[in-house]
Amino acid sequence: MRTPISRLAALTAVLALVPAASALAAPPARQATLNSTSPSFNWSGTGSGVVFTSTVGNRVGCNPVAFACDLTLIKTDEPGDIAFTTDSTDKTLVDADLHVYESDADGTQGELWGESTGGTPQEAVAVTDTQPGYWLVKVDYYLGAGTYNGTATFTPAPTTP
Repeated sequence: MRTPISRLAALTAVLALVPAASALAAPPARQATLNSTSPSFNWSGTGSGVVFTSTVGNRVGCNPVAFACDLTLIKTDEPGDIAFTTDSTDKTLVDADLHVYESDADGTQGELWGESTGGTPQEAVAVTDTQPGYWLVKVDYYLGAGTYNGTATFTPAPTTP
């Protein structure tokens, strides 16, 4: 009889053979521009994951077999703050995490600016006092399968008289 620990060890061994995230990096699934006249963007993503810890997740990287990631590229045209959120009503999506990185027009992952890694698909990251630029939003599916809804909301910096 197999124990849950031996199953996890077998899964981890199999996942170690899957190429790392950089080998499977894909361009962002969608792009949007936020500014004073267009301050919010909503999107949905669907995926699945069977990763139980960040140690395993960091080892296997984003891949469609065990640890799907969904990428969105957000451009801002003016200084301000951006609030990113994810949520899901899909009961089969147990845990998804939200990461926000500095980026370029091609969607290259840069410096991590914020992340939310709770144990549910409801996550939030605020990026404040930003200059115009690009932000790569990565949602990774830790456990379960389903659809999440993402939102990016821009608040322009106050103008000085």
